[in-house]
Amino acid sequence: MINLAISSFKKMDNPADSYYKYKLISGFYYLSKFSAPATNDVIKSYISHKDYLVSYNAKRDYNGTLS
Repeated sequence: MINLAISSFKKMDNPADSYYKYKLISGFYYLSKFSAPATNDVIKSYISHKDYLVSYNAKRDYNGTLS
């Protein structure tokens, strides 16, 4: 189930779609509910995203400790 969620989330990361950042933000919320290391790693990879809105929401929904 987690692998399916991660692969579906990665399909949403398409800068050609003008709404992709809003889809990612929603995706962070749902991925964080798994509280699994794999989903946390995906969210963590967006913490330094070039778009501030995406980065901010990734930090908010990350279930680990930032180091």
